[in-house]
Order: sequence, then structure tokens, then C-alpha cells
Amino acid sequence: QKRVIDYMARIKPNETQSAQGPTQSAREHLTEAPTLLPTIIFQDLVFGAELGSGSFSTVKFCKHIQRGQPASNWPEYAAKVIRSQLMRELGYEAAVRREIAVLRQLKHVSIARLVASFRW
Repeated sequence: QKRVIDYMARIKPNETQSAQGPTQSAREHLTEAPTLLPTIIFQDLVFGAELGSGSFSTVKFCKHIQRGQPASNWPEYAAKVIRSQLMRELGYEAAVRREIAVLRQLKHVSIARLVASFRW
């Protein structure tokens, strides 16, 4: 129990952080309704490690570049990268469009929220 209390004391925001309110990233992730974020453009994402993969897509960790702020403050996201050629060959284009349409409307704690979609 002491380890937990010590850990909570270490991660507790200081008075300056509390007075400023939640970060932009926290506000984006805590919105009540599914909201697309038009401020996110593909060229402002920095991709990192692979989080998982499936038949024709890969999920990667990414951060949204916020100019003038250190990288540790950039909002974090998971990006699903779909191999378009394989998707077309397998005939999954309609399924992907349907998945995007459904995810735009969903709000559930166990389902990742769709904030943007790109075709590259």
C-alpha cells in the first residue's frame, strides 16, 4: 500500500499543471461525443513502433506534432495503416468504408475513438 501511495504522490500534477487545466490531448480524448479532429493532417504525424497487425493492416503508435512544444507534450494516437493494394485485391473496400462510418459514430470505453481518416 505504501508503494501505491508513493507512486500516486510522484505522478500527482503540481499546482501549476492543475491551474492550467487539462492538456489539449486530454481534452480531445475526453470529449463526450465522437468528434473528428480536423486539425490533424497526415503530414503532422510522427509514426513510431508497431502496436499490432492483422490480415491487411498494421496499427502504429504516432504523435501529433505541436510546434513550439516539446515532443513529450504532443498528443498520442494509434494509427491503423491499411495496405490499399491488398484491400482492393481482397475486395474489402466497402468493409473499410463501413468500418470508418461506424467508428465515427461510436463512443465506448472499450473501442478506440476515430478522430481522423486519410487516404494516401
